[in-house]
Amino acid sequence: MRVLDKWVQELKGTLPDWLFIQIYKDFSLFQLFLAILVFFVFLGLTYLLRRIIIRRLRVWARMSKTKVDDLLLEFIYDRLGTPFYVAIALFITMYLLHLPVGVEKTIKIIFIIVLVFYSARFAGHFIDIGLKTWIKGEDEEARARQALARTLSLLARLIVWALALILVLDNLGFDVTGLIAGLGIGGLAIGLAVQSILQDIIASFSIQIDKPFVEGDFIEIDGKMGTVEHIGIKTTRIRSFYGEEISIPNKTIVDSFIHNYGRVKQRRVVMSFGVIYETALEKLEKIPQLVEQVVNQIPKTKLERIHFKRMGDFSLDYEALITIDDPTYKYLMDVRQQFNLKLTKVFREEGIEFAYPTQVIYLNPINQTSTEKPSPHNSNE
Repeated sequence: MRVLDKWVQELKGTLPDWLFIQIYKDFSLFQLFLAILVFFVFLGLTYLLRRIIIRRLRVWARMSKTKVDDLLLEFIYDRLGTPFYVAIALFITMYLLHLPVGVEKTIKIIFIIVLVFYSARFAGHFIDIGLKTWIKGEDEEARARQALARTLSLLARLIVWALALILVLDNLGFDVTGLIAGLGIGGLAIGLAVQSILQDIIASFSIQIDKPFVEGDFIEIDGKMGTVEHIGIKTTRIRSFYGEEISIPNKTIVDSFIHNYGRVKQRRVVMSFGVIYETALEKLEKIPQLVEQVVNQIPKTKLERIHFKRMGDFSLDYEALITIDDPTYKYLMDVRQQFNLKLTKVFREEGIEFAYPTQVIYLNPINQTSTEKPSPHNSNE
């Protein structure tokens, strides 16, 4: 017998008989009113208890240095919705009063579903808090952990909700053993069918664990250049120079050579140019000195070497190697521009001309009146 049933029987003699009319088998109108009253009383008490707990947790959160109270406070305040408190009030009502069998069974099912749902939600919240604590920081390692944390969070949530679904089905009377076996066989078949996708997923973990690049790095893969915007489960997305988004399968990335310009601490650039063959020898000897003066005028640069490299088809070629202390691509292009402008100005002041493709044809005049072919050798015979 339930807790209040005995009290209901004692009230039969003091209350009007119409209140005890049977509306469903052994369930009277008075029991219905009493059940509604008990439900709303305990629903109000649960909300009151929630306010008291939140107030206490706020005080503890300010005083303590641990994150456990902050985790509980955030979950209770933001994640526990009305269905949770309704299910608690229904379960208490069922415990205190004798309700129809069908109603009690429905309440039990609702209570199990709600309890498992919020338990899974709390587990997901706990995982998120743990991952957020793990990825804190602004360095490259923290940026690399952010992409891995998103992947781990997704997989962990899938596992938690899969377990929650199995637990609910088990409590509802389903044979979960056969279901799990079927899922295993089905999973094997699906795995064979989506082998390419699984390879990309495994490659995603490889990228995020090995960290050849992180979000924000400027990279080049198989001739595709751009800034990494997102490292996903199947593809990695980069933003190219021209603004379009390029999606590259993770398996392709793992199997390719990766140029990560985002980790360049110092750039080196080769500047080549040529002057005309008619340039005087003393000016040719002076060109290295002029180039060094030009490089010294450009901030964050250092001339490593400058040499007269070769005599080309139409030019005398020089090659300069310059070190740049700023790794950004924009500054690299700024250095190229400043070098070209300043060198052009200096050469014009010195009277040195840059070479450009030219061709000189030397014509050997032939005696038009001679009918004999010229002999390749001189002979007195």
